[in-house]
Order: sequence, then C-alpha cells, then structure tokens
Amino acid sequence: METVIARYLTIALVAVLIACSDGGPTERPETREGEIRVEGQAQPMTFNRFRPGEAFALPFETYVPADMTAATANSGQGAVVVIRAAFDGTPVDAAAIHIATLPAGTRQADALATARALAAGVARGEAVRAQPPAWTRDLHRLEGDRLGFVALGEHAGRWFYVLVAYPPEYADGMAPRVDAILAAWRWRDDGSPLRAE
Repeated sequence: METVIARYLTIALVAVLIACSDGGPTERPETREGEIRVEGQAQPMTFNRFRPGEAFALPFETYVPADMTAATANSGQGAVVVIRAAFDGTPVDAAAIHIATLPAGTRQADALATARALAAGVARGEAVRAQPPAWTRDLHRLEGDRLGFVALGEHAGRWFYVLVAYPPEYADGMAPRVDAILAAWRWRDDGSPLRAE
C-alpha cells in the first residue's frame, strides 16, 4: 500500500513541477526525417527547424525541407520570412513563400484589403478568392503563369499573410513542400499548430 501511495505522490509531484514550469511548448529537434509525396510517390526528406529572428513579430517555428532555404529579411516595411526552393542547390526567387506581419493595430478591413491587393499584384493571371481553411480569414488562389496563394491570418491580435508563388513547372515539387511547412508550423507562445490536424 505504501508503494502505491508513493507512486501516486511521485506522479502528483511531477504534475506540479510540469505545471510550475515556464509553460512554453517543448523543444523540438533541430532536424527530423520525413517524407513528402511528389507525383504520388513518397520521397524521403530531411527537414530543418526554422525560427524567424527576433525582429519578426510572430512567435512561430516550423520545419523546412533541406532542399529549400529559409531566412528572415528586412522588406523595408519590416521583417519578412522568405523560404525559397533550392531543389538543385540554388535558391529560386520565383518559387518562394513569404510570411509577413501587418503593422500592429491594423483593422480587419484594412488587412483584408491588403490581402486582396497583394494577390492582385502578384498574380500574373488571375487571383481567385477561395474558401479559406480554418486558420485563415481570407484566401486568394493564384492561377495562370504563377501558381500559389495569398492567405491572411491572425494570431494574438496581429495580422499576417502567407504568400506562396511559383511557376507552374514547380507545382509538383512546391505544393507538397508548402503543405509540409504549414503542417509543421507551431506557435512558440502556446505550442498550438497553425492549422488543426
């Protein structure tokens, strides 16, 4: 009986220690192995953890395929995360993901207008408003000689957009990589995913 009580007390102590910790999400490994599906075929892939620099206003991290580059840059309007395809080792500006925040205090109407204008400016064909997934407030699909999307989201009172754009010849490789990056996205402030699994 004393052994059972000791075990319960140990479990209770561990629970208290966890509750009293910093409450932040658990640390994830720097790299992990996985796969993506390209043209229906599984392709093994190494993924590297990426966290934007401190200048970036959104506290997130994700895993980026090893054949892509990721960096935080200054856009002139603030920090922006740029993830580029580098399938042959050379980064390709035309096949990239851009993640940026809108200024603090931006109203929803202004954020929606910004997303529409961004989609219209990037599209070299048509920007079609689409049914947004749960993590977005607005979504515009790019069609024509530039594929991808502009998604508008909000986290902790801050508006942000994810712009994905690439030439059609990159579609088979970019689409599954973008999906993997968004699936691995976690908010560092609370550990929650960008999108529900």
